[in-house]
Amino acid sequence: MGLSSCLLLSLAVYALLSFFLLPALRAAWRSQRTPAKVSRAGAIAGLETIRRFAAISAITLAICIVLLWAATAGSAVTVGEVQHLLTRADLALEGVKLFRSGWETLLFAVFFLLGRL
Repeated sequence: MGLSSCLLLSLAVYALLSFFLLPALRAAWRSQRTPAKVSRAGAIAGLETIRRFAAISAITLAICIVLLWAATAGSAVTVGEVQHLLTRADLALEGVKLFRSGWETLLFAVFFLLGRL
């Protein structure tokens, strides 16, 4: 199963749960007496968990598809182009590491000062 098929499946499960099954179960839950509500509450909680996982999966797969598309948009043909692409990726990683270390220091300083107030 490809990424796009998984994405469509996740979106379909999320839509089915959000717009059909969960509203129908909640309406039935409101109309029943207390003993029957207990069994329906477990089903509702389980379906809400599945809905959350479907949304997370759809978002993750969409990000993967976009990243793969971006990575293959400028596909390298020669060894020199591959080396250049890897060099750019290494420079980008160094920039992210530098940003992360600066951001951690800034957050530490801000929270330290806020703790002193």
